[in-house]
Amino acid sequence: MPGAPQGPSEYTRMMAIPSTPGVGDPAPPPAPGYPQMPQMPQPNMPAMPHANVPQMPAMAPPAIPRPAAPQFSMPQPPAAVKAPSSNLLLFLILGLLMFLVGGLIVFLLMRR
Repeated sequence: MPGAPQGPSEYTRMMAIPSTPGVGDPAPPPAPGYPQMPQMPQPNMPAMPHANVPQMPAMAPPAIPRPAAPQFSMPQPPAAVKAPSSNLLLFLILGLLMFLVGGLIVFLLMRR
């Protein structure tokens, strides 16, 4: 109902309640339209006295020896590395060129 007056929202009611309820604090009123839920009993814990524990002196962490990294050397290539034969490269280029020319000739013959 847009015209009916509304009370504080659930969030506002929750923020209005102190976060640490005392022993005799009353429970918040239930939201309208919802049934009252039973309250959980809160156990009364006695406050524990803080014992004075002696502080240990701050110690630096022990130095851990690190092993030295082994030295690796790259294997050297042989001094006389032979480049591929220029004749083989020439034959490959000519073979590819002849294949393409043959394909062009077949294409032109099939078109006529």
